[in-house]
Amino acid sequence: MKILTYNLWHGLAPKGPVSMEFLEPEVRRKSRYQMQLDLLELTEFDVGLFQEVNPLLDRSHTFEKSLKREAFYQSDLVGVKILGVGLPGDLNSGLMTLAPKAFGMRRVKGVKLSGMGRSFVSPWLSFQLREERYALLTEFIHPDWGRVLVVNTHLHHGLELTEALEEELTQKSSELEISSSVLNEVFDRLQKGNQRRLREMKNLMGVIESISSRYAMVVLGGDLNERPDGEVGQLLKDYGFEDSFQLQHLMLDMKTFDSHKNESNHHIQSRFPLTVPFEDLSFSKKTTEGLREILSRHEGSARRIDQIWVRAKGKSLKTDVKLIGLEGEEGFAPSDHFGYLVHLQEK
Repeated sequence: MKILTYNLWHGLAPKGPVSMEFLEPEVRRKSRYQMQLDLLELTEFDVGLFQEVNPLLDRSHTFEKSLKREAFYQSDLVGVKILGVGLPGDLNSGLMTLAPKAFGMRRVKGVKLSGMGRSFVSPWLSFQLREERYALLTEFIHPDWGRVLVVNTHLHHGLELTEALEEELTQKSSELEISSSVLNEVFDRLQKGNQRRLREMKNLMGVIESISSRYAMVVLGGDLNERPDGEVGQLLKDYGFEDSFQLQHLMLDMKTFDSHKNESNHHIQSRFPLTVPFEDLSFSKKTTEGLREILSRHEGSARRIDQIWVRAKGKSLKTDVKLIGLEGEEGFAPSDHFGYLVHLQEK
């Protein structure tokens, strides 16, 4: 069974408190969208997990028609809209899971992992005042694997606090005149992103565990916005999931988010504001510019944040993995992420 996870990049950035703007010209964006369809028509996959599908309803219908598959979707970032019209404009993004009609896949549920208690989202009607994160659960019966639960998710987007980042900030604090109080505040803000992703995954694990007895296999994938050796990855291991990357028949190194190998799109993406605010912490130009350089560099660092984890009852697994959607002759890739394709097999 071949499973693909791919963040398609909505290409939007905040323009003001209640508005968004596209980072690239319309002609380029539409060209990217067509590149994605062309790529997927040539890619052999059974189940596709897609994030940042925008506009969700229109693109889901296009994917169904072009790829001759069945699409299941869940809104996640929408705003306040009636019949798709409202604020912020152009943002009607979500998760989409694709499978051949022959699979008989069906929707199990959409799950809100974080956000306001009274909010609700859909492509047609939504009331959402801040970032929220969701998961989409579907299921099908596979002749070899049995009943399979498929989980598609996109966790909180925020710079990850890693040991490397913490060490560099600490080492350069004197040189950049970063006071201990400012340094601690930066660490605290970064840690909040880590903690939010961990809470989101804990919420998701609670839902999965409540229905897991029905399934012989659970496949969980998406854009986790965290390296697999972080706290989210450890939580997944604690629940018995295996990282498909570590099950490779031939171990290959690969990064799904890589500014050096995806230079054109990441140059455009650099206009997106840093996910951790810091400008309010110092009046010193030296301190502010130093923090910006370090945080920006780590946010653009190459890493594997798009992942597929698997848990199968009574089976030993192996995988072959590869990246799709690399930069081509057009001079840019179809997304700011690369797709991560896993061929899942029994040993």
